[in-house]
Amino acid sequence: MTSSISSVSIPEGSSGIFRVEHFVVTEEDAKLSRLRAAINPHRDECPVDPGSYTALRRSGKLIMSDTISERWDHEDFVRRAEGDVLIAGLGIGMVAAAVLRKDSVRHVTIVEKEVDVIKLVAGHLPRQDKLEMLCADVLTWKPQRNRRWDHAWFDIWDGVCEDNLQDITRLKRRFCKRAAAMGFWSLRQIRRLQARYRP
Repeated sequence: MTSSISSVSIPEGSSGIFRVEHFVVTEEDAKLSRLRAAINPHRDECPVDPGSYTALRRSGKLIMSDTISERWDHEDFVRRAEGDVLIAGLGIGMVAAAVLRKDSVRHVTIVEKEVDVIKLVAGHLPRQDKLEMLCADVLTWKPQRNRRWDHAWFDIWDGVCEDNLQDITRLKRRFCKRAAAMGFWSLRQIRRLQARYRP
């Protein structure tokens, strides 16, 4: 089954220490990916399917891509999002584009702390008429008084790590009265890892 979230369509480019690049996963690459996942199941990595993809890198390190497994990480939020939506973390714009295309979404506020990511990605998002793009760190950003959202999605972490839980707790406290529903990338994966390794 494929995700309802489309792959992104943004050009390759660099700004500061960030780079957007396209890459291809061959059938052979996919076989090796499945083998690595089978040999090291404790790493909680998903194998990558063959195809053409887009990635965002910071100083050469992969931050995000639009592989099918990454699309599935955001599927539930995109399916539920409607009304006024807050997204923290722009990445390659995959989630933002999917939400902006929905007729049931009136307005999308994106908070991204890296101006270079905004330069590379924001101009390629659809439905700019529904978009409010802010350059700020969501952990310290102060929204306008009485500003509320129907759905909020927080994806500000490079990887799955228990250290993310501190930020997640902080964000829950900060936005619990501002967002009717909240979701956090990596939370489900962290809980799965904790359950797997709990004595």
